[in-house]
Parts: sequence; structure tokens; C-alpha cells
Amino acid sequence: MNNKLDELYATVQVNQADLVAVTETWFSDSNPAEANEMKGYNLLHKDRADKRGGGVALYARNDLHATPFGAELTPKHLEILWAKASLRSYVRNSVNLFTCVVYAPSNTPMKEEIIDHVIYMSDHIRNSFSDAAIVILGDFNDLDTTPFVRHLNVDQLVKQPTRQNRILDMIFTDRGDFYKEPRITAPIGRSDHSTVLLFPEISRPTLTTRFSYRPMRDSGIRSFGRWITSYDFSYLNDMESPDDMVRSLQNVLDQAYRQHFPLVVRKRSANDKQWINDKIKTDIQKRQRALERGDLASFRSIRNQIQRAIVKLKSTFYRSKIAGSDEELKSWLLAPSNTLSCWFE
Repeated sequence: MNNKLDELYATVQVNQADLVAVTETWFSDSNPAEANEMKGYNLLHKDRADKRGGGVALYARNDLHATPFGAELTPKHLEILWAKASLRSYVRNSVNLFTCVVYAPSNTPMKEEIIDHVIYMSDHIRNSFSDAAIVILGDFNDLDTTPFVRHLNVDQLVKQPTRQNRILDMIFTDRGDFYKEPRITAPIGRSDHSTVLLFPEISRPTLTTRFSYRPMRDSGIRSFGRWITSYDFSYLNDMESPDDMVRSLQNVLDQAYRQHFPLVVRKRSANDKQWINDKIKTDIQKRQRALERGDLASFRSIRNQIQRAIVKLKSTFYRSKIAGSDEELKSWLLAPSNTLSCWFE
């Protein structure tokens, strides 16, 4: 999880995600959940208790006020996390969204227990909250999930394969009309599972802000250089007042600057990491489109390009903030703390 966090975070920002469910987090003492937080999101997690690997997590946007739910009712050995969040920002009437993140390992002997627990908790929630909406999602592998549909009256929304030619990652909900059809997009990093995006029918205000700047591109610098070396400034000698000369020169240079370095307007999230730039986000969108059209060669090329760019940008960011040796830089890049979104803030 730690080695994919920057790419995950950029993908989250590109798609303006409210909730992000993750399975096989591999959180541990050497890779604690605290080192995998994302600014602007509350991280809820349940780690595998008895051995390495596994684990589930849910990142929830802060204004959803997500809290763990039913931990005392969930067996510790099950990799299942329940969370309760508010949908007031989406709908006029208050709706409590209950999200269940499930990881069912292949060939697990606890298949029946997982099914029974999810059905029991869903019934418990519906009996306790009249305004409850339920979403059950995760990596189900070879678990037979038909009892969910039969007993809970929910819809399974994912209709396309998420790993090779199989649908292993599923989303069940009793509010199917609230969501658009899921999009199956590129995996994060070198994961062998696709990313599943689910968007509500009702949009919310974006959390981005606009800013403008004039990029100093090489083409603009060359163009400006050709202009300034050929422009006739001799008219300035005919002016009597030095102040008039300065004002005239400033106006000419300002017009040339605007012409050769056009204004660019961009959107940026207030929670963006300082080393995630617009090109990374654009490349993530290109990677998604390459996968959707079946161009695996381009997909792999862009995927590797994104990973190299993130490492390079983090290195540049480190050197601009900290004076250190190459060994210190390597340690910082590999350490869990380098992923904290509040770094240097």
C-alpha cells in the first residue's frame, strides 16, 4: 500500500472521490496506517490480526464525518470494516450511509461466516436506522455472493471484469438508483486488480480552486529572445523625460511578455501533495483511457512513466526543502513517513 499511496492520492484527486475503499492494505508495525493517511480524508482501517498481508481500509472525505460502526459486533478474524457517514451534502433529507469493506481471501474457510455476518449486520442497521443506505464492496475472490442479493434485496453494480476475465471486486447496494454505472479503470501501480469508480447521480460542488500562471516554456523563451533582439528600442532616445522612457519600456515589455508567455488557468485541490503536478493527473487520465480502449502497450508505458515521475518529483521536492546526501534522500523516499500529506505544512 505504501508504495502506491502517491499514485492513489493523485487518482483520488483526479476523480474527486468521496470514499476510497482499499483491500490488502498490508498495514503493520513497519508500515502503520498513520503513514498512509491522505490529507482531507479520515482513514478507517482493520488490519489482519494473525499474520502478514491482508487488511481493509476506508478513506472518507472529512466533511462526511465517517466513523467506525459495529466493531464490537464484527469478529476480529474477519477482514471486514463497517463505517457510518452522513450524506447531507448530497441530499436534502439526512441519509446515513453505511459502508462495508470486505476482503475474502481465496479458498478461505470462513466463507459462510462472512456471508452470515454481512447479512446480520445489514439487518441490524436497517432495524436501527430508518434512513440507512447500505453499500457492501470489496474483493470477494471465489466467495459465492448470491445470498447478498437474495436476502438483502441489493443490486450488484459491477458488470465488467476487474481481474483478467473475472469480476472479483464487487459493489452491492440497496440504493442502486442513486449511482451511475461503475467505471472500470486502470490499476493503481502494478496491482493486478482494476480500479472501480462509482459516481452518484447527484453531483456535489467541486473542492478545487482555480489559479493562473504564465509557464516559462522553452518555446516561449526562444520566441521572446528573437523578439527582444530584433525590436527597435531607439524611439526611447527621443523621449525627454526618463519617467516616460521607463513607462514606455515597461508597457512594451509587458505586452511582449503576455504575448510570448500566454496565461494558463488550472484547477487544483487544496489537499494536493506538493509534488503532485498537473502532468501527473493528466497522465493518470491518459492511462485510464488507454486501458479502456484495450491499448495495453500504451497503458504499461504510461503507468511506468507515472511511477518514475512521482519518484523524480519527490526527489526534487526533498532537495528543495532539505539539504541532505543521496543516502538520506533514498531513505526518505523509501520510508513510510514520506507519504504523509501534511509533510512540511
